[in-house]
Amino acid sequence: MLGSLGRLHLTSSSSSSGSFSSSKDYPSPRLSHPKLPSFPLLRQRVLCPPTNLRCGKLERDCKVRAVLTDDSSIMTVNEGEMEDIGVLKTDSNLEPYKDHFKCRIKRYLEQKRLFEKYEGGLEEFARGFVKFGFNREDSGVVYREWAPLAQEAQLVGDFNGWEGSNHKMEKNQFGVWSIKIHDFGGNPAIPHNSKVKFRSKDRNGVWVDRIPAWIKYATADPAKFAAPYDGVYWDPPPSERYQFKYGRPPKPKAPRIYEAHVGMSSSEPRISSYREFADNVLPRIRANHYNTVQLMAVMEHSHYASFGYHVTNFFAVSSRSGTPEDLKYLIDKAHSLGLRVLMDVIHSHASNNVTDGLIDFEVGQCTRDSYFHACDRGYHKLWDSRLFNYANWEVLRFFLSNLRWWLEEYQFDGFRFDGVTSMLYHHHGINMAFTGDYNEYFSEATDVDAVVYLMLANYVIHKILPSATVIAEDASGMPGLGRPVSEGGVGFDYRLAMAIPDKWIDYVKNKKDEEWSVTEISWSLTNRRYTEKCVSYAESHDQSIVGDKTIAFFLMDKEMYSGMSCLKDASPTVDRGIALHKMIHFITMALGGEGYLNFMGNEFGHPEWIDFPRDGNGWSYEKCRRQWNLVDTDHLRYKFMNAFDRAMHLLDEKFSFLSSTKQIVSSTNEEDKVIVFERGDLVFVFNFHPVNTYDGYKVGCDLPGKYRVALDSDAFEFGGHGRVGHDVDHFTFPEGIPGVPETNFNGRPNSFKVLSPPRTSVVYYRVDESKEENSTAEVVVGQDNKEVGSMKHENVGPGMLGSLGRLNLTYSSSSGSCSSSKDYPSPRLSHPKLPSFPLLRHRVLSPPTNLRCGKLERDCKVRAVLTDDSSIMTVNEGETEDIGILRTDSNLEPYKDHFKCRIKRYLEQKSLFEKYEGGLEEFARGFVKFGFNREDDGVVYREWAPAAQEAQLVGDFNGWEGSNHKMEKGEFGVWSIKIHDFDGNPAIPHNSKVKFRFKHGNGWVDRIPAWIKYATADPAKFAAPYDGVYWDPPPSERYQFKYGRPPKPKAPRIYEAHVGMSSSEPRISSYREFADNVLPRIRANNYNTVQLMAVMEHSYYASFGYHVTNFFAVSSRSGTPEDLKYLVDKAHSLGLRILMDVIHSHASNNVTDGLNGFEVGQSTQESYFHAGDRGYHKLWDSRLFNYANWEVLRFFLSNLRWWLEEYQFDGFRFDGVTSMLYHHHGINMAFTGDYNEYFSEATDVDAVVYLMLANYLILKILPSATVIAEDVSGMPGLGLPVSEGGIGFDYRLAMAIPDKWIDYVKNKKDEEWSVTEISWSLTNRRYTEKCVSYAESHDQSIVGDKTIAFFLMDKEMYSGMSCLKDASPTVDRGIALHKMIHFITMALGGEGYLNFMGNEFGHPEWIDFPRDGNGWSYEKCRRQWNLVDTDHLRYKFMNAFDRAMHLLDEKFSFLSSTKQIVSSTNEEDKVIVFERGDLVFVFNFHPVNTYDGYKVGCDLPGKYRVALDSDAFEFGGHGRVGHDVDHFTFPEGIPGVPETNFNGRPNSFKVLSPPRTSVVYYRVDESKEENSTAEVVVGQDNKEVGSMKHENVGPGVNLSSDN
Repeated sequence: MLGSLGRLHLTSSSSSSGSFSSSKDYPSPRLSHPKLPSFPLLRQRVLCPPTNLRCGKLERDCKVRAVLTDDSSIMTVNEGEMEDIGVLKTDSNLEPYKDHFKCRIKRYLEQKRLFEKYEGGLEEFARGFVKFGFNREDSGVVYREWAPLAQEAQLVGDFNGWEGSNHKMEKNQFGVWSIKIHDFGGNPAIPHNSKVKFRSKDRNGVWVDRIPAWIKYATADPAKFAAPYDGVYWDPPPSERYQFKYGRPPKPKAPRIYEAHVGMSSSEPRISSYREFADNVLPRIRANHYNTVQLMAVMEHSHYASFGYHVTNFFAVSSRSGTPEDLKYLIDKAHSLGLRVLMDVIHSHASNNVTDGLIDFEVGQCTRDSYFHACDRGYHKLWDSRLFNYANWEVLRFFLSNLRWWLEEYQFDGFRFDGVTSMLYHHHGINMAFTGDYNEYFSEATDVDAVVYLMLANYVIHKILPSATVIAEDASGMPGLGRPVSEGGVGFDYRLAMAIPDKWIDYVKNKKDEEWSVTEISWSLTNRRYTEKCVSYAESHDQSIVGDKTIAFFLMDKEMYSGMSCLKDASPTVDRGIALHKMIHFITMALGGEGYLNFMGNEFGHPEWIDFPRDGNGWSYEKCRRQWNLVDTDHLRYKFMNAFDRAMHLLDEKFSFLSSTKQIVSSTNEEDKVIVFERGDLVFVFNFHPVNTYDGYKVGCDLPGKYRVALDSDAFEFGGHGRVGHDVDHFTFPEGIPGVPETNFNGRPNSFKVLSPPRTSVVYYRVDESKEENSTAEVVVGQDNKEVGSMKHENVGPGMLGSLGRLNLTYSSSSGSCSSSKDYPSPRLSHPKLPSFPLLRHRVLSPPTNLRCGKLERDCKVRAVLTDDSSIMTVNEGETEDIGILRTDSNLEPYKDHFKCRIKRYLEQKSLFEKYEGGLEEFARGFVKFGFNREDDGVVYREWAPAAQEAQLVGDFNGWEGSNHKMEKGEFGVWSIKIHDFDGNPAIPHNSKVKFRFKHGNGWVDRIPAWIKYATADPAKFAAPYDGVYWDPPPSERYQFKYGRPPKPKAPRIYEAHVGMSSSEPRISSYREFADNVLPRIRANNYNTVQLMAVMEHSYYASFGYHVTNFFAVSSRSGTPEDLKYLVDKAHSLGLRILMDVIHSHASNNVTDGLNGFEVGQSTQESYFHAGDRGYHKLWDSRLFNYANWEVLRFFLSNLRWWLEEYQFDGFRFDGVTSMLYHHHGINMAFTGDYNEYFSEATDVDAVVYLMLANYLILKILPSATVIAEDVSGMPGLGLPVSEGGIGFDYRLAMAIPDKWIDYVKNKKDEEWSVTEISWSLTNRRYTEKCVSYAESHDQSIVGDKTIAFFLMDKEMYSGMSCLKDASPTVDRGIALHKMIHFITMALGGEGYLNFMGNEFGHPEWIDFPRDGNGWSYEKCRRQWNLVDTDHLRYKFMNAFDRAMHLLDEKFSFLSSTKQIVSSTNEEDKVIVFERGDLVFVFNFHPVNTYDGYKVGCDLPGKYRVALDSDAFEFGGHGRVGHDVDHFTFPEGIPGVPETNFNGRPNSFKVLSPPRTSVVYYRVDESKEENSTAEVVVGQDNKEVGSMKHENVGPGVNLSSDN
């Protein structure tokens, strides 16, 4: 079983900081970059640091008293637990510096504890902006300032005519001055946008005016040259305050960053504004497929030429470009375009300007009373700037609050920290040529105060905004800078690869073409720490400031003025320059890091340099602007470099090579000047030779097959010569002896030949020949050089990529005889017989081809584009033909009109919500309008009951006499009443009974309010009716959630549970008992998700919760709403997500307790349900909803939001979806896979549209939600996004699988089991839609059926489960097959897995709820936990194996892997062999045969070992498989010719395969094998104990995480 791979606990018992003290900050602009040791270029990037290391001088008194977990929470630990620091495991050469890391972690933890003790915690401490500076409090403005050395202080400004005698401030014990100024005569105390300053008297009696340190805005008189700045009180009225309209885009796999300076972004020689940048430049950035903008010079800086790096006012936006509201507009505009925005943050130093900046508070005081260090330590000589004291409490408050301010007030998505090298060392990197010697990083020169501040900063950023991107500008290469704080790292996401641009400048400036070394280029780009991510760049703003030039200008110089016209041939200089410009930027992106950055304008080769206005240039802006006209002029060659830049980013957008960890440089040929490498799934060929063309040039690659051009820098549209053929197929040839890399070509097992012209870069992708027929791509480059492309399926075609930006799915649609709902299949429907597909390949469903379109109306005209986020924009009619779902399955094309119809209806419904209800999300807050809500001094109750003639509210509060509480009927049939509080008592007491009394044609009736939040029945009375309960507990009784939601797992491993039957005693269990007793069991078995059944109130217990009576109420049998919240919170504390069974397919027919009580014979329009037979489900005796009804939509959409927000559920399983999808509800339907069954007049489009709205809403409210559909029909598109025309579920249940197993265990003898049929049943699913597989759920064990274990072992489960005697053949077979059935279902059946409570240990018998037929007994309606807890019973073996299955996925993530290849289903041997992810699975279903030396196929050559063995002793097996055996592979067949391989696999190894066993093998990484052993001990209590080193997992059972 797997190693202990739970949350990483970094224990730190540390020796204290030594002669490394507080901050000194920042390297010279031209520091030597670290000469890091080299590593083999053939392999994936690995940095091999020096080995002769010694520890710097450190004090030895640090004793850390905490464990640092993933979230950096602090807990006391024992001394013996203080030796494990994660960062040391990533680089063994850090071990001599363990004391240094202990020190920094100790300091970090102690600082956090102090914040907890004195400031309410780090996050609260980082809200200093609500305490310091100006803040409105009550009826005035409070201003506070930290200035401990001031003798007296006043607040002055426009508001008091700059006379401060009446506005003197008071000083507290910590040196904080404060004053409150009250509003007067209805006017604000200080007018918005008026000037203010802090006036103070120093020790010499001198008064000085200073800009407040926490000021949010500062301005200078633009009419006066070098005018001083004034602080500005910024508090605009609501009408002028910018309101953000768009959410943050998700964090990209790899950032492609556009570095920009707003001020110099105009094409005119002047300062540009935030709004101009937003409107004019952001669209350019988006058009070039960047996903991130990095804004420079945002913080106010009085000296414009400092490039924003000499900050004067840290909380203020630079006023040159506009106001705070203008900057918010810019960021919101970026977000609307899908661009994230990072901010340059300068916390390394401050401006030395004493008039305008923070230094103005410096009056010769000691370090303790200042933001800065005193004397030389506080001064940066190269930068003429001041250096901060990061050990000072108020400095930490200032900077941590500063980060939070920019994140929250302006919605930035992260930061680039400037000058980190200066912060890390007392020498600030000045005159340091970092060599890679670790003593340079960890010694007395290290500034641990600054390191601790950066750890705190990164923690707080990611705590406030988990999706933040944080980048460090560090030239030293300090190890651990980019590792998580939880591992003892500094916590940055990325570091800038700062050595790369210097290398390029050296080459283009100083070297002739023949002197360019491709080995050195490759080494410079790949030489980085493989455990830390880098952002690479060829040039940033640094490389083009005055004194230097852009790369383009170095390459082409003065010919950029005269030689860029397309109206004449390019000169050799220009031709060379454009070619190398493209190659330099592209190879930097492709090989240099895990992210990429480009400075504004360099994408099109901006000429010259940057020179800010200054005395030396006559204060000119001529060189401080961006000449967009150059790229916009069609006859100039700048457009070619811009087009290639766009294509580079589009290539990553399609292939995600930047985020791939596969980076292999196979060749750096100095004679040819060619570099060949693989990144992700692509092969890159860069020919730097100035003249040589190589025809038939052999390049190595990994996988055999056919390759084509994906991107070609020599294409005409990029200013090239079009020498490379884009319609050429490149077929691979095998190289060397398979499995023996040293005999391969450049270490690669295959090769193909290409044409490689001089100064070109060409990228090749491997064609998926199984999809080749539908994989063509046509590319057109228009006159404006914008790409237009058509793309089918996955494969990308030639010269440049098609336009693959945000997917715009346009719909022009016809509605149909697609009408309103009828709902839900029989429990035992026939499952769809879907067409088969080859088992050897990845899962692909090949649907029928003889299809025709169902009858649909033709009048739909859609007026919107549906984008990725389902936003709506108007479009032209001609743009309404592209529907994404049709591209996933070409056989859907005949049903295009059907999809148009449903999309039209969906968009129209959203538009109506927008028009009449404030939008869908606001519409889904019906629970604040309907039902009971406190408003002002009373309770308002509203109910939709259009058929009622009169209505009253009755209950305990009025003695059930409603004559004084008559309700009024408003428009749309809504009744309402307000009941006022009286004498300090609530209008309606909490927890008192209430009902809605109304009159109709047959008299008065009492009903439970439809929106009631709680309902109860008298437990002492048999079958007592329910009463609504007004639930509004006082704050002291209201449950407060303490834990956040766990993140969404790659694959859900779901534990389906019913709280009521979760007790071992024959009674109903409670939410709190489940939370305390059952949740720990679930977590111990390594599930990550719990699916709760029967949460909604249902008066009939035996309905399993599916006959819902009260949709907003928790089932009162198990406790109160607060008890359910406790359960959900407890689950979250254990890292478990909670899904809820939601039943929107039908409702209980109970007229006394349920929604059906509102039915009094009215029309469909006035009812929740359809009228007549259409509103009744004959098999279920339940009512069916009218999904076309406005109030039904409000009710259900609000219901979803209620459970998500009020109870913090993490998603839903929608029950009875098949019944909703079709008017026939699936009754008597044997779905065959014919598409006419899915898309015809039988389809209920009202219900489909409701489900689309529901899924859109759920993911809008909770993007991390998991939503699963219970559907037996197999309707295509159910699990595809709404944005593609799908219904929007994340997963569908694989409902045919359990029926197959029941058939096998119930009806077939062992020899009749077909491994081919088993494999087909498990793999036969739609490859574009995810499934949750299961062998048995609650359905398979309800009365009349049995659990799988009971089918297998029957009565012997009563007598034969003791370990004190040998197992009988029946029990031995039963336990073996129970493990195999559940495991192969998990491993091969889907992308998620589900198990019902108790089946993990083989719970016997069946489920039978108390009913008349069993004497109302609970005997079979409980879970017998005692069976698995009794150590001498064999149930423990099945439980242990269940735990191991989940732990295997936790380690190897095979469930989420798209690699699923069944290589063998041998009917004679009864053996199934398949690969899932990186594992090889061998299932032997034969009842008696053992196969020794059984050959199994695999993909990769090497050595394999056992990862999990169902036959191990600890799982009740016979221990026949050796766990210490190495299985070496042998090559099979002719490489690259699959038909000659063994079972279609290029390699094989031999195993021992005993009968009725499943064994999993993993491939050993032999480069790490020395540190990759795993020891396993199985204790007497059968709980696994193990030790694990590095990645490789060892044998037979591999290590438990929780036990």
